[in-house]
Amino acid sequence: MNKLLIIWLLGMNVLILGQDPQRHRIDSLLKAGTFELRKEGRFDDAVVLNKQLIKQAQEINYMEGEVWGNANLGNLLCTLNRHEESMKYLIIAEEKLGGIENYFLKAKIYGEYARNYYVLGFFEKSVENYNKAIGFALKIKNRKIQENELNYFYLNKGVAFMEKEMSHPDSAFIYLKKAYLLQPTPIIGANIAGYYMRFKKDYDSAAFYLDVAMKNYEAGNFPIYQKSIILKKLGSLHFHKKEYEKALEYYNESLKISEKIHKSKDIKELYKLISKTYKKLDNKEQSGDYLEKYTTLNDSLNNANHKTADILVNKYVKEKEKENEQKYSGIYSVFTVILALIIAGALSGYAYYRKNKKEKDILLSKHQETIVEKDLENTQLRQKVNTAFNELVQMAKDNNPEFVTRFREVYPELCQSLLELYPDINNETLKFCALLKLNFSTKDIAEYTFITPRAVQMRKNRLRKRLNIPSEEDLYVWISKVE
Repeated sequence: MNKLLIIWLLGMNVLILGQDPQRHRIDSLLKAGTFELRKEGRFDDAVVLNKQLIKQAQEINYMEGEVWGNANLGNLLCTLNRHEESMKYLIIAEEKLGGIENYFLKAKIYGEYARNYYVLGFFEKSVENYNKAIGFALKIKNRKIQENELNYFYLNKGVAFMEKEMSHPDSAFIYLKKAYLLQPTPIIGANIAGYYMRFKKDYDSAAFYLDVAMKNYEAGNFPIYQKSIILKKLGSLHFHKKEYEKALEYYNESLKISEKIHKSKDIKELYKLISKTYKKLDNKEQSGDYLEKYTTLNDSLNNANHKTADILVNKYVKEKEKENEQKYSGIYSVFTVILALIIAGALSGYAYYRKNKKEKDILLSKHQETIVEKDLENTQLRQKVNTAFNELVQMAKDNNPEFVTRFREVYPELCQSLLELYPDINNETLKFCALLKLNFSTKDIAEYTFITPRAVQMRKNRLRKRLNIPSEEDLYVWISKVE
């Protein structure tokens, strides 16, 4: 990191001794210092700065400053596709904040949880956390801070809808427009342009928003990352217009920025777009080279995200356990109070015996009702599992791109066990295991994955070898027992 910048950021007001001025200085650096480094694409330097600020906050027992620093690290590491680290810092931030009523920090933490969930394919959890973030942001009293946070959450939620919920693109447009009305930043304009290209085939509107976005970028003080998004969308615009040479120019400009700031997810996407463009230009060699780069980076990112998916699943389980504890603690409290009253009544004499017995009967009746309700819940849960099973079968038959993501949501324990047995498992192998779990025959797998039955059998043999499954054991029986 630039030594002069470090000296300025960490040495500012070094003679200040009062606790409030120190907190004010830390807040200023958490916000302005981090922004300046992000703007230049210096994410690693921003990580170093926030770790230093967390230590300073700890030294003066400034809990909210410490939480803010951890939330910033969650944001920066998510941007760098280091999702496992990102989630760990966000969990620390959430635990340290505890019951402190700071809506800004709560919104920030849930917003970054949502980003991680989205990138890793947990779309429903992403939307759930964006909704929480928006709810807390609406409670922020400072209007400017509230608008900044809402702008960020609306944008990201809109992008999530646009990329993941293909059947409801209007939801994406609603949130993108909400964000644009608050602050028409270049990145929002670029994503609205992407919406018009992808869903409306309206290239004139897309060109308009991209033109405005580039002018806003050049006139304002925005992170260089936003320019890379504008350039990528301009490349797509020229691709749709069949101006492939021009598309390549913009894609390559965007790629240079993404490589400079280590945006792996965008680099991966640009490799694929450049490969498609070279294919249109009938340059098979270059198209193949970039497709290979895309595949290699995609597999690398998928493998790196497996551990993070485990953290997300564990966090989800803990949240459900906590919800259940809170739900039933109230029942147990009521039970304890009633029981105490019964005992006290019994001690008061035989005159109250019948009355107390009646109360016990009522209590037992309620307890039996609770058992019946639990049985009903279990029945409903089994019905949901059956529904989810049928849904997955249909998704597999339709070759739905969301099949693997949905399978992970329905069978998290199975996916976890497969990951432990096969640490470098990729999406294709996981999809193959999912089809086995759903009892697809060799013929069915061949039909719905567009390969030959012989190729399916070869995959089964490779899977047996990799997981040391005895030849005498039926593969379908084996996978049904994996938990």
